[in-house]
Amino acid sequence: MSEQPAAGLAQLSLRPAGAADVPALAALEQVCFTRPWSQAQLQATCRNPLARIWVALGPALDLRAARQPAAAATGSPPADRLLGYISWVQVLDTAEINNLAVAPACRRQGVGRRLLQLMQAQSTAAGALTARLEVAETNWAARELYRSCGFYEVGRRKGYYAGTDALLMDCRLDTENLPDLYKKY
Repeated sequence: MSEQPAAGLAQLSLRPAGAADVPALAALEQVCFTRPWSQAQLQATCRNPLARIWVALGPALDLRAARQPAAAATGSPPADRLLGYISWVQVLDTAEINNLAVAPACRRQGVGRRLLQLMQAQSTAAGALTARLEVAETNWAARELYRSCGFYEVGRRKGYYAGTDALLMDCRLDTENLPDLYKKY
């Protein structure tokens, strides 16, 4: 299955995260991951000169405030709700994705794809030749997204996620394979 863009996706905005975003990022981590990053880890990442964190903001799409604690935590108007974020570190010619999180009610609506393509474009512009990530073997939706964006399996970490294997995936980066929309980032 491919992601179907929501009507509100045209209003999605992407921007670098700042210190003021950390509480909402931490709240989103809590609903997305079994081992979420703490506010301290997110703050340290924001201060790391090699790290990048970008947020996706937009209208509530089909969200209800009760199902999106990250948006409720910000007190933001509906047009500025945190829908997702991506974090990565680039060292020399490799960009390693730390986290890609999308609010549960916003999944399969193109938010994750937009964030991933932004990372690919920015990393390519900064000289990266490869993007790398790890994903739980059981996370079929994420694996499908990564494959559709050019990632392929290169290895495995046995039992990495509480008994579930982590798949290591790479993607060759080049500007010819990125949509024109993302080349501006």
